[in-house]
Amino acid sequence: MTWLVRCVICCAPIGIFGLVASTGFGALWQYAHLLALLLGCMALMALVVNPMLVYSKIRRTPIRWCLPACTRAA
Repeated sequence: MTWLVRCVICCAPIGIFGLVASTGFGALWQYAHLLALLLGCMALMALVVNPMLVYSKIRRTPIRWCLPACTRAA
């Protein structure tokens, strides 16, 4: 059974390429756009938002724009 599963896994890339080729490479292009969007959002969070939060904790001052409106008035 394990041997059969290994054979199927080894042949999977050929089957996926066949599916992509039969549906057209436009679907692959849309997937690349989605992947670029997700990677861009992850980079934004890692390189912009996270350092801002860490810096505010070091200085022990809250970032005003991320607090609810009820705590801003206090």
